[in-house]
Amino acid sequence: MKGRHKVFKTGRYTIYYLFDDVELENAEKKIVKGNHEFLYFGDVIVIKPRQISRAQ
Repeated sequence: MKGRHKVFKTGRYTIYYLFDDVELENAEKKIVKGNHEFLYFGDVIVIKPRQISRAQ
C-alpha cells in the first residue's frame, strides 16, 4: 500500500490506518463517520482521515 500507514491485525480483519491522503477505488463498502472514512475490501479495512476545509 502506498503512503504512510500503520497495520493492525485482528482475528478476522487486517486494518490499515492511512496517514497520507491516498486515492482508493473499488471498495465493497464505504462508511463516513466523524472525520474518518472506513473502506471495506473483503477482510481488509482501510481507515482514512478526511480532509476538512476550515475556511469560514
